[in-house]
Amino acid sequence: MSAKASDKEVERLKMANSKLKAENRRLKQQASKKTTRKSSRTFGKVFRKIAVIFLVSAAVALLTVANLLFWFGNTAVKQDRFVAATQPIIKDPVVQNTMALYTTNQIFSNVDVQKITEEVLPPRADFLAPQLTNQLKGFTQKSLQKALASPKLQDKWNETTARQHQRLINFASKYQGDADISVNEVFKQLTASLSDTKLSFLSGKELPAKVGDIKVISAPWLPAFHNIVVHIDMWRLLAVLLLIVLLGLAVWLSQRRRRTLFIFAIASASTMLATLVALHAVRDRIVSKVDPQYSEGVRHIIQIVFHSLVIQTVTILVAALAIFLIAWVSGPSRGALRVRGQTQLLFSGKLHSRVFSSDNTFTLWVQRNKRLLQWLVVGILGVIMLLTRLTLLGIVLYLLLMLVLVLAIELIGGQELSNKVTRK
Repeated sequence: MSAKASDKEVERLKMANSKLKAENRRLKQQASKKTTRKSSRTFGKVFRKIAVIFLVSAAVALLTVANLLFWFGNTAVKQDRFVAATQPIIKDPVVQNTMALYTTNQIFSNVDVQKITEEVLPPRADFLAPQLTNQLKGFTQKSLQKALASPKLQDKWNETTARQHQRLINFASKYQGDADISVNEVFKQLTASLSDTKLSFLSGKELPAKVGDIKVISAPWLPAFHNIVVHIDMWRLLAVLLLIVLLGLAVWLSQRRRRTLFIFAIASASTMLATLVALHAVRDRIVSKVDPQYSEGVRHIIQIVFHSLVIQTVTILVAALAIFLIAWVSGPSRGALRVRGQTQLLFSGKLHSRVFSSDNTFTLWVQRNKRLLQWLVVGILGVIMLLTRLTLLGIVLYLLLMLVLVLAIELIGGQELSNKVTRK
């Protein structure tokens, strides 16, 4: 091989080596970019998972706390809720017996009836005083029981309680001071209702400072109660809206949205079940600190007062289980497919084809938005159940209405359009 040919070969090898080095650098840069993108995607997934966990946890915590606060706020503030919670107390026979027993014991512990009886009896008959005292005590208790069982007394009792409650709410709603209630504040409250009477000249007046500034009572709870009375409706609305926003963001960020709904529903149902267990424990704790002879009556009072909270908590629990069931049935799991297979006539669209000979604008629109409409029905009825006072019958009726509307949407929508296109 000549020297000239050898030089050309060396030059060619150098150029090939330069190309290989350039290609190597390009591949390294490409691999680095892929690694960066992969790392970025991994970080994004981790961030989204953390955000979803935080949002779901916040939604469940908000639901749990709001359940208790709204029950207390509504029962303490709303006249109809307060009446519904307290009216049954005086009508309960066990409570009547306990009140009669407690009143009788208080009378005979503060008044020495036996001594008075001994003074009335002749000297030779004073040995009858203990027996007569016991008979008088039994007669007093029976008389009180009979009086408390009277419908007229019960109605008067409840009317008085409701009237005093309304006065307290009116006072708290207008209260602007600190925790101390002065004579002037009481005077203003008493004279506020005199504007349309002959004593209207007293309305809006204040007593002299020496008298008016005297502190009647210290009530540290009053400013907080004022805020509850004034803002309870706004807080309730904001809490419901915040709950919807938190859950909506969690579902939107989640890559497995149905699973997110599963977790929220199960967590909500679990916290509601824990609330019911805690209520039972609180009731037993309170009863254990009461004199045993009054414990059964106190137990009945707590059950009556907490009844609306139990109904509200059970409502949320059932609604959460309904969300879980709907999300599961509409999912791709084997169990859900078997359930849908048992109801194939409805979920396959065959029943839709039998009812509707041809699709129109409305049915096509329902087909496109079927899942959204079903979740809207569940969400709207769930919010209504949270905001209204329910009984066990009301819960059943709302759940039946929810089921009927979901199935009606399934019937009208038939099989989803995407499934029809795939078959064609």
